[in-house]
Amino acid sequence: TAGITDEVIKKADFECESAKNGTEKITVKGKNGGGKIEVSVMDISASTLKNDVENVLGRYGDYSYDQIKGGMKGVNNEDFTTNYRMITSVVSKGKYQRYGAIQKTDGMSTQFGYAEVYAVIRDNKLTVISGQLLSTDMTERQNFSELIKQLDEKVEY
Repeated sequence: TAGITDEVIKKADFECESAKNGTEKITVKGKNGGGKIEVSVMDISASTLKNDVENVLGRYGDYSYDQIKGGMKGVNNEDFTTNYRMITSVVSKGKYQRYGAIQKTDGMSTQFGYAEVYAVIRDNKLTVISGQLLSTDMTERQNFSELIKQLDEKVEY
């Protein structure tokens, strides 16, 4: 995962702490909020997956997206104002992307959030980047979505 994360995290507008143990878990802290990013690379060459690439990406991607959204305290599905899901596959490779944005207010403050999962299957490797952030600053949400995009671009499709 170092080839995906190291350079991008160094340039981030956030304070980032990383723990690597098969899956790299990055805690992201801003001035007005925080979140997390997880990056994992799995060898699936020995798996007995009987499904096509698109089906595997869809199932694993949707599961990962539900997990990352579940970690957002005080947020439910109705809070997401933007929802996007795309799967692209060609023979033995494919990619999955799903993201959503939040903007909700309780009358006293407004909360902005973002959740994304990006997964790629290529050369019998499944690479998954997932992340979420909640903040009271819209700029932090925009910076976080840009950070995730930079990580996504490091994964070769």
